[in-house]
Amino acid sequence: MTVEIPDFLPAFTSRSKPALSAVFTPDMVEADSLLRARYSDLSPSTLSVDDVTSVFEGNLWSLAGPAFLYFLPAFMRLCLVDYPALTVFAGELIGALTQPSRQDVSAAFELLDSLPPKSLRNPGLTNELRSRQLEWFDSGAPNALFVARFDDVLPAEGAAIVIFLERFRRAHSDDFPFDEIDLAMTRHWYRYRP
Repeated sequence: MTVEIPDFLPAFTSRSKPALSAVFTPDMVEADSLLRARYSDLSPSTLSVDDVTSVFEGNLWSLAGPAFLYFLPAFMRLCLVDYPALTVFAGELIGALTQPSRQDVSAAFELLDSLPPKSLRNPGLTNELRSRQLEWFDSGAPNALFVARFDDVLPAEGAAIVIFLERFRRAHSDDFPFDEIDLAMTRHWYRYRP
C-alpha cells in the first residue's frame, strides 16, 4: 500500500536540539555510549534508517521529553518511508506514543499464559515478572515518562502525530493485531484531530 508521506518537521520547528545533558531520562545511570558519541552529528533533517537502527532502536525508552520530541518528526517519517527496515523500532515508537495502562501489563501476561506449550513456561518466573512489571507501573514511572514527553505538545505537533498514526494504521495495521495503533489514538491523541 502506498501512503503519502508528509513532512512532519514544520510542525516541530519550535523544538531546538537539547544539550546532551538533557537527552536522557533522569533515571538513566549509564546512557547508550553510541548515542552519546554521535549525538552532535544527529538532526531530524538528516536522520537515516542506519541512525535509527544503530543508535535509537532499543534506546527509545531512555530519551527524555525534549530529545524525544526533537527527533520525533524524523522517527515518524522514517517509519512510514522505510517500515520494512524499521519494524522493531516502529513497534517501540507506537508503544512510546501510547499512554500506559495497568491493564496493558495484565493483558500481556494473560496472553503469555495462554500460549502453548505450557510445559515450557516457568510459572514462578512468569509470576515474578508480572509482579515486577505491575510494581513498576504502580510506581508511576511509565505515566510520568509519558507526561514528561507529551504534556507540552503544541496543537500542530499533536495534529502531526495524529496524521502519522492514521497513515501508519492504513499501511501497517495488519502487523499490529492487538489494535496498538488505535490504542495510541484513543487514549491520548484523538484530542488533536482537526
